Amino acid sequence: MNDMKLTERLQLTASKIKRGSFPADIGTDHAYIPIYLVENGICKKVVATDVRKGPIERARKNVRLCGFAESILIKQGYGLSPIAEDEVDCAILAGMGGHLICSILEKGRDKANQIDYFVIQPMQFASVVRKYLYYNGYTIYDESLAKEGAKIYQILSVEHGCDKIDDDIYFEIGKKLIEKKDPLLMDYIEYSMNQIKGIILKLEGCDSENSILRLKECSDKLKKYEEVRRWL
Repeated sequence: MNDMKLTERLQLTASKIKRGSFPADIGTDHAYIPIYLVENGICKKVVATDVRKGPIERARKNVRLCGFAESILIKQGYGLSPIAEDEVDCAILAGMGGHLICSILEKGRDKANQIDYFVIQPMQFASVVRKYLYYNGYTIYDESLAKEGAKIYQILSVEHGCDKIDDDIYFEIGKKLIEKKDPLLMDYIEYSMNQIKGIILKLEGCDSENSILRLKECSDKLKKYEEVRRWL
């Protein structure tokens, strides 16, 4: 377990944690990120939580094998609820769906307000996460992409504040990704455009009101993606 190698997705997620932070890894599963952070001297203490008994047992076993039982505190419970008041200054929400991430932030709003920054890695529906953050007093101060096989994952660095979104395309493609011209952005855009084209093909010929509205929505979105691609 020592000198463990994280996947590209988890490695990039862990790299967003500021040295000296006291983070909580929400939905920790195997506790890979907490172990990495302590093992590499990035954090002295980490809270690792999960709602399910199985992952909690796996996390405890891995932490014990690494000899980090005093540095990594494992707690069972949903979302931010296991975290004590002012216990951590950062929360990691990685490896879960966008809707679940929004639910955790919403249900744990009081706890979330006490946390300085968040590292968020949705497995899907990143646009849902960005919309929630935008309308609930958060700002995305950095974004990066990680690739594993054919899949490209988005990692959002978030803090409290106000953001200005002048085009809905920024919910689909993070504004910071475009500004910094992330090395994987073109690959991500091509992948997303292919997904949209696939939906358009399925909708063509359908004459229900919902299908027509959805077809227009997808066509408009595809044009926006094309505009960003041309700019890059």
